[in-house]
Amino acid sequence: MTNLAEFFNKNFSLIYEYLENQTRIAIILTDKDGNILDCNRGFLDALGLKEKPIMKNLKTFLSTISQKIKLPTDRNFSPCNLTFVTAEKIFIHLSGFICPIQTGYLFFLEQHRITYAELLNK
Repeated sequence: MTNLAEFFNKNFSLIYEYLENQTRIAIILTDKDGNILDCNRGFLDALGLKEKPIMKNLKTFLSTISQKIKLPTDRNFSPCNLTFVTAEKIFIHLSGFICPIQTGYLFFLEQHRITYAELLNK
């Protein structure tokens, strides 16, 4: 193998296993209305969820300010910063990228710790 594309094609199941269960990167697939179609363990762990919130709207997990997110319309990855609120009322800041796909959106997000002062500025 001489490049990543070839490696990814030949090792899809290995990469899928990592992205689904091992990584701390939150991956979320939604429909055009923001309803969660699937997500990985990274998303569940970040929000402290025990099971996948299939068909729950992503906005139900977002802070009031993050609910006003403007979703991209072109087929490019767009940067985003989102603040989620857990069931315990803990604010979790995830940043990364959103990509529109044919049937909805694909989110790739990483958790970043924010200070109380940074939260007040949001």
